[in-house]
Amino acid sequence: MRNNYVCAGFETIAGILDRFIKGPEYNNNFTRSDINRFFSNTCNKFLHSYGQYFREARKYNKYSKKESELFVKCRSFGFFDDSEFFVDSGGFQISVGILDKVKTDLLFNMYYEFLTEYIDSYNRAFILDVPPGPNCKVFSDFDDVYKMNYESYTKAANLPSNVRDKIIYVHHFRTPKLWEIYSKILHTDGLFKYFNYHATGGIVANQSSDMDIPCIIYVIPLIPLVNEVLKNKRTTLHFHILGGSNFREILFYELFKLHMILLVYSRD
Repeated sequence: MRNNYVCAGFETIAGILDRFIKGPEYNNNFTRSDINRFFSNTCNKFLHSYGQYFREARKYNKYSKKESELFVKCRSFGFFDDSEFFVDSGGFQISVGILDKVKTDLLFNMYYEFLTEYIDSYNRAFILDVPPGPNCKVFSDFDDVYKMNYESYTKAANLPSNVRDKIIYVHHFRTPKLWEIYSKILHTDGLFKYFNYHATGGIVANQSSDMDIPCIIYVIPLIPLVNEVLKNKRTTLHFHILGGSNFREILFYELFKLHMILLVYSRD
C-alpha cells in the first residue's frame, strides 16, 4: 500500500540507483520502471532541501537554476514518474546557525523566487519557517523571531495562487514562547485559509522529553489547526508532521488519522 511518509535526501537515492544500473554489476536485476512501480506502491513522496548547500554556494545568481536542474535530473531517471517532489526551504540551516544574517536575507528572497520561477520542478514546498535553535545568529530577541516569521508567512500568502496552493504552512509549538509567536501569526489576517496544506515541527527536538508530557505531543499544534478547519468550514486537514519516524510515532500517526476521520463523520 502506498503510504503518506516522505523520504528526505532523495537525490542521494536517485544517484545510487542510477549509478548501479549504469555500472558493471548490473545484470538486469530490475528496470527503472520496476523501481518506479515500487516507489509508487510504497513511498512515493521525496524531499530535497533548497538551502542545504546555501552556505557553500559561490554563484548565487545560478543557485536556483541548479536546484531546479537537480529536480529535473532526478525526474529524468525514470524512478519517480509517479512520485511527488517536496522542497524544504532551508530554514533549519538558519535556526542552527549555519547561515548568518546576510545569507539568511539572501535565502529569504531567493527561496520564494525559486518557488515562483521553477514551479514545475516540484509538487509541494514547505514555507520558510525559522524557529530559533542552538547557535542561531539572526535574532536578538523574540520580537525579531516574530517579525521574520510573520514577514515570511505573509509573503507566502501573497504569492500567486498557483504557487501558494503548493505551499505547506508550518505551525510551531516547541516552547511556550514559540507557541505564543506562531499562534499569533496563525490568527493574524486569517492566514490559515490561504493554504491547503499544514504541518508542525519540533518533534525531533522534543523526543527526549515528550515521555514526560501526559499527551501525544503533536496534539498541541493539531488542536488549533482543527479549530481553523471547523471555523473555515473545511472537511479536510492535510497535516504533515516533520521529524518523527520511529515505529512509536508511526503508530500514533495512524491512530490520529482514524480519529480525525471518525470526528468528521460524527459531525456530519
